[in-house]
Amino acid sequence: MFFMCSNFLNGQALLKYPNNQTTFYDGNGNLGIGITNPSAKLHLYSVSGFLSQPMFKAEIRNSYGVELAAIQHLVTIGNQNFGIYQTHQQGTVLLNYFQDPIKTGNFTLKTGSNSTAVIKLDPVVNSFDFVFDPGQPPSDPVTPLSVNISGIRVRTDLVTDNFQMITGAGANKIMVSDATGRAIWTDPPSGVAQPWLVTKNRDIVSNREYHYIGIGTEEPKKMLDIFHSDPQGGISVTQMLNDNENGSEISFHKNTEESIIHQFSMGHGYFDSRSSFFIWSHLDNNGEGKTELFMDVSNGMTGIGTEWPSAKLEVAGDMIVQTKLGVNCVPPDDDLYKLFVEGGIEARKIRVTTHDYPDYCFKDDYTLMPLQDLRKFIALYKHLPDVPTAQEIEKNNGVELGEMQTILLKKVEEQTLYILDLQKQIDELKTQMGKLISK
Repeated sequence: MFFMCSNFLNGQALLKYPNNQTTFYDGNGNLGIGITNPSAKLHLYSVSGFLSQPMFKAEIRNSYGVELAAIQHLVTIGNQNFGIYQTHQQGTVLLNYFQDPIKTGNFTLKTGSNSTAVIKLDPVVNSFDFVFDPGQPPSDPVTPLSVNISGIRVRTDLVTDNFQMITGAGANKIMVSDATGRAIWTDPPSGVAQPWLVTKNRDIVSNREYHYIGIGTEEPKKMLDIFHSDPQGGISVTQMLNDNENGSEISFHKNTEESIIHQFSMGHGYFDSRSSFFIWSHLDNNGEGKTELFMDVSNGMTGIGTEWPSAKLEVAGDMIVQTKLGVNCVPPDDDLYKLFVEGGIEARKIRVTTHDYPDYCFKDDYTLMPLQDLRKFIALYKHLPDVPTAQEIEKNNGVELGEMQTILLKKVEEQTLYILDLQKQIDELKTQMGKLISK
């Protein structure tokens, strides 16, 4: 129900609903909706804004009154921007539609020939940039891609699933660049073979005409020569199986007339949840593999000729120390001795090799010091002849074990001679006493 009144003399008409919503047409060709004094050809006015209802709406319904589609044109309310929306019968927003072409500032988006999308920039624009703005400090906006008349520039990394450069392309071409970094496809120089070959098993191998491979150097001296300035750089080998029963190794082989023989391997093993580093030979004297060096990473123990050592260093075999060896100490600056032990030495047997063994004491031409002279020597010097004094032992930081044993044995032999001589004198006195008693 609505009320209508008009003033045909002035060319005005008023259509008013009971809820005071009005549609007014004045005599100046202006149409007002929600307002009686329109100031434009079409003047829409709302006290509550257009948040709850669109400014313009056109809808399509079927014969049962069900909405099939609708186009709504909303406006900006507060900080929320509204555009043109198309909806289906459930009211879900699908797309925004604008008239082709669409222009904003110096940027135009339109449909080109063959139904292609065209982005057109005004002559005053030098570059079309894609800017990524994280919106969170301290990260600053970055421009990973720029397009201008000179070409396309990608900053940092270019990642593609399939790279293709068409200009100059062809089979068996190589890519070369000039001083400015521009790359082109070209034919390889005459007589130069391809450095890399692909086998029938899709393995990549180097051409045998190339002798050396350099990484980080232009003048390799070996088959593979690596130069780097990374404090932790080098070669990395990663075992990807995650079953705690595998490792990685580098193998060394030798070519013979019959076949290529596996000689040595070095690498990392991980068995029974224990990590190790090893060097092992594939053939020992019995034709079997043999562990040369084994390090148990879990406890820092090292074995030579054995696996899973039980000490910091366990050697299964002989060991020769060319210079000096210190046990629980740093060997001092002494070239005469080779083994230094801070602490005791316990052994079942110790053999000391020496020369000039004192058996010469028992020779007939050996001169034994008379006891009277020995008595005087001891009274004067307070030690036996040929035996080092306490001062000499302290000065020399000990005694020579082999030398001291020789000296002591000499004194024992001399004492034996003294005892035998005394026994001889006793026997002679007994004989003389017997003769005197018999008279």
